[in-house]
Amino acid sequence: MLKMPSDISKFMLIIFVLYFIYDTVIDYRLEGAYTLHFQIQTVMSVVIVINYGLILWARSIEKANLLKAEEKLSNITSGLAACIERQFSQWQLSKSEKEVAWLIIKGFSFSEIAILRKVKDVTIRQQATMIYSKSQVSNRSEFTASFLEDLINEPVSGVRMKQIKNLPK
Repeated sequence: MLKMPSDISKFMLIIFVLYFIYDTVIDYRLEGAYTLHFQIQTVMSVVIVINYGLILWARSIEKANLLKAEEKLSNITSGLAACIERQFSQWQLSKSEKEVAWLIIKGFSFSEIAILRKVKDVTIRQQATMIYSKSQVSNRSEFTASFLEDLINEPVSGVRMKQIKNLPK
């Protein structure tokens, strides 16, 4: 069943190619191979078939490249998750704190985390305070930034978050 515009385009192109080839065969039977009309139509049929083949080839390359990119992204995502888990272990977060930390990183509010975990807001706030303390940051922004900073190779204006925390107040 046709479902996307690209499927309809492929279908229409196939119909067009088949009709053009059919018409060329009919013209050959009726007019012979030596008429200008037949020769032009034959050249056009060959060009259309080659073009369609090139389109299919290009799409298969694009699909293969997309699959490779998706695989790389999956590997990067898995590696990032493993790196964050190692950091959680170094900070000695409890299982519950790890769950809350993941939800904080994902951007959930304390209220949303409380609903998801079926606990009171105050419990999540206490766990977040413990997470921030163990990770040596002051708030949610610094906590999430601490993971992003390690992913960014170049510091902005030569300043890193760890340097800012050590500035006198």
